[in-house]
Amino acid sequence: MAFHLIRAESRPYLSPDPEAAGERSRAQRAVEVLGADYLRWSRIGFGLLAFVGSVVGASGSSAVIDAFSGDRSPVVSAFAGVTGLALLAVLGLSLWMLIALGLSGRRLVRSLAAWLAGPYRSGRLAPSWAGWLHTRLLMFRPGAFVRIAAASCAALFGAYATYAFFETVAAPSANLVMYGLWAIIGFVSSVVLFSGSIRLISGRAEADRVWRTVRDTALR
Repeated sequence: MAFHLIRAESRPYLSPDPEAAGERSRAQRAVEVLGADYLRWSRIGFGLLAFVGSVVGASGSSAVIDAFSGDRSPVVSAFAGVTGLALLAVLGLSLWMLIALGLSGRRLVRSLAAWLAGPYRSGRLAPSWAGWLHTRLLMFRPGAFVRIAAASCAALFGAYATYAFFETVAAPSANLVMYGLWAIIGFVSSVVLFSGSIRLISGRAEADRVWRTVRDTALR
């Protein structure tokens, strides 16, 4: 079965207007469709593959730099250069996939959050005390939990790469660019994953009577 960034059945529910999102039955159907699309394992799998590909591909910068520096035989330099260019091609393809997943995921989760919150904002459903528990249980759904865990791991990887980058600045080597790319990839991936999870939970939090009471009190 072909992989699609956004499934055909999800497209009618993208970017809903407030009136449509407030319809309880339609919102329930939209949440089922968009939730299954956004939290599917194939998106997580392709995201992991693209992340690993970008990390491995970034090492091509070191190979290219090595190819044009130091005293090496032409054969070794040529091999390093070709290998480096091939890895940079992998980097470009992987970054394209990460960006495509990020943009499509943003559209899905924004729409999903709107449908989750719609019936509560329109008054067709009332927030409840049980909503507090349901909102927090959402974080432990497998698809959502894996994204939060992946965001944490990406942030740690970015922190390691940043440390390595500054260590290499003190003692310059061909790995300097690679570490810089690793830091950018790690932190950007972490921000994208965390922001999607926060938006999803924010939409579901409209059902949380405790959160809405605190929010409304703070805004007075």
